[in-house]
Amino acid sequence: MLEAKIMLAMLVQRCNFELERGQKIVPE
Repeated sequence: MLEAKIMLAMLVQRCNFELERGQKIVPE
């Protein structure tokens, strides 16, 4: 169960990083 939480947290952080990077690359 703990491993699943860690994997989920890593996935969320990765998605957030991609979203932030995308926003920085494409200014509105």
